[in-house]
Formats: sequence, C-alpha cells, structure tokens
Amino acid sequence: MSKKILIIEDNEAISRSISYALTDADYEVECATDPLKGISEANTGEYDLILLDIVMPDYSGYDVMEKINVNPDIKKTPVVIFSNLDRPEDKELIKKLGAIGLISKADMDSQQVATQVKKFLDEV
Repeated sequence: MSKKILIIEDNEAISRSISYALTDADYEVECATDPLKGISEANTGEYDLILLDIVMPDYSGYDVMEKINVNPDIKKTPVVIFSNLDRPEDKELIKKLGAIGLISKADMDSQQVATQVKKFLDEV
C-alpha cells in the first residue's frame, strides 16, 4: 500500500511539480493551494506525511502547524516544512511547532524533494 502525502503549498506550479514527482515515486498525493483547505483536507484523510509551505498569503504555515497541533487526530501526522526560510530563528520555531524536518525549496528540484520525502518517511 502506497504512502499518502498532503502538500499544502500556495504556488500551484510548485505544488504540481512536487505532486508529479511524488506520484512517480509511487506515493498517493493530495494538494491544497489554500492553507485553510489544507487543514480541512488534513482532517478528512489519514496522511503519512504533510509537506507544508510556510510563507503563504493570509494564513502562514506556522498558523497551519498551530491548528494541526490542536487536533489530536492529525497532530500525530509528521510534518516536513518545504520553504526557503533558513534563519536560525525560523528553524527553531519550526522545530518547536513539531515539524520533523525542513526541505529547502531553493536547493532542490522536484525529484530531490521526492528523495528527501522518502528519507523522512523511512525515519518515522
């Protein structure tokens, strides 16, 4: 049975590219380009991992993490941040909110992201 991944990313082109790479790697993928829809989607399905952008209009990935942490049904789902934020204070907050890791958008193409996602899934 393939692993199920939820991508919450406001940039449709990035979301689609990562989705294709993960689908090619035999993952089942759902995408939400709106953070509130992402939270709603997370509440409806059992996901093995959530790939979450931080910088989104109106509702940040930090806000999404806070909502996830309040809900015991989805709090156990591992979250990997997918962002360009790499300042020490960002990394500290990401860890404090419970994300299991960070993938830098600037440093990887979609195939490399899929490889990193596999590594995170193998660790949990």
